[in-house]
Amino acid sequence: EALNYVVAKGSSSPQYDNAFTKLLDIKYKRIENTLPVKMSDVISLESDYDNFVTQKGIAACPTEFILQYASLLAFYKNAPESAVTLLEEAIKTATRDSKQLNEYKVKLADVQLYMDNVWDATLLYSQVNKDMPNDEIGQMAKFKNAKLSFYIGEFAWAKSQLDVLRAATSKLIANDAMTLSLVIKDNLEIDTTGLELRRLARADYRIYQQRYDEAMMVLDSIVADGNEVSIPHALFRKAELAKKNHEFAEAEQLFLQIVDNYQFSYMTDHALMEAALLEQNELDKKEDAKRHYETLIDDYPTSIYTAQAKKNYRKIQ
Repeated sequence: EALNYVVAKGSSSPQYDNAFTKLLDIKYKRIENTLPVKMSDVISLESDYDNFVTQKGIAACPTEFILQYASLLAFYKNAPESAVTLLEEAIKTATRDSKQLNEYKVKLADVQLYMDNVWDATLLYSQVNKDMPNDEIGQMAKFKNAKLSFYIGEFAWAKSQLDVLRAATSKLIANDAMTLSLVIKDNLEIDTTGLELRRLARADYRIYQQRYDEAMMVLDSIVADGNEVSIPHALFRKAELAKKNHEFAEAEQLFLQIVDNYQFSYMTDHALMEAALLEQNELDKKEDAKRHYETLIDDYPTSIYTAQAKKNYRKIQ
């Protein structure tokens, strides 16, 4: 409401551009966090982005604005070719600094991977990592490249890159790298053929491409006859999809299945945190949330989520 008030004052207002781009950011995040996506909302938002870019020019637009516009085109309107055109033009006009250029390249790689253009994507990720190896954007590119290798079944190469990233500056990248590395290691120890791991990789790739029906079929098959490593991974992915669909009670139960049945999984602390967050913020089950935060704090003291669990526990108290 506040942003609409400023925007209504017209483009001559000194805060118009700032308010308008923030307003589009809110609209984008609504689409990003809701399934199913309403195509009418996507088309309306695309028109807003397009009008602003036409008026200002790509070079004058904030970096995050262009990245969101490209994501909207590729992942929500299913017009990845338009996103590629936008990003290639943005790359040509990226003169502010190398970080801006590399952020555009990473997004372009994301879109190419979405389109199954694996080699174009890996080339772009590699360029960014080589250009900024010690910056978070370079480490993120390296992580995404490792995930790409995981998707296409190059597990040994993916694991070697992930093991390097376990020392990444960003705790989130380091934690995600460690988790995926353990997925690969533990599955190959149980199933040296790699068949189970290929099922997990296929499901994850289909989720990335938003081919959710195909992904769910694979995940259901893993839950039905997978192993103690692959099943919690599949349950976690199913819970994430349920959460995105605003099926919060179902998501909570899927997360808690991991907590109750796979206490020694590397995903248990994350599942516990996700269940507690749903109970605190969506399901009005504050006492359950407190209990799960306590478990996280007591049983997983070295978890990346423990500090946040303590803060949330105190907030409920």
